[in-house]
Amino acid sequence: DDDDDDDDNNDDDDDDDVVVVDDDDDDDDDDDDDDDVVMMMMMMMMMMMMMMMMTIMMMMMMMMMMMMMMMMVNDDDDDDDDDDDDDDDDR
Repeated sequence: DDDDDDDDNNDDDDDDDVVVVDDDDDDDDDDDDDDDVVMMMMMMMMMMMMMMMMTIMMMMMMMMMMMMMMMMVNDDDDDDDDDDDDDDDDR
């Protein structure tokens, strides 16, 4: 009788162990899925940040180009005015 009881107890322990191991596996799978989702979110955030940085850089470049053009045009106008003044003085 005692031997039988021991066997039963051992069987129960084994069953419990198997269930616990299965639970751990499931949890790991869930964690992996979560990690994948987190990675996807991180990638999306990185892509969004890159797009924003690119657009901001493009806007800054455009502004710089516009300012350079304006400066060039202003310089030309000033030069012309100076030339005109010189011409007037010469006359």
